[in-house]
Amino acid sequence: MAYGHAIAEVRSQKSEVRSQKSEVRSQKSEVKLLRLLRFETFVMS
Repeated sequence: MAYGHAIAEVRSQKSEVRSQKSEVRSQKSEVKLLRLLRFETFVMS
């Protein structure tokens, strides 16, 4: 039983890391979009 529990813990930790990575990725893309918007407004004005 303990062995299976350890495996389940490792799996949940891996999925947590994965979700954190995807969060970072989405934040980076948001920053890129903001920079593009700022650049476009700067060029327009």
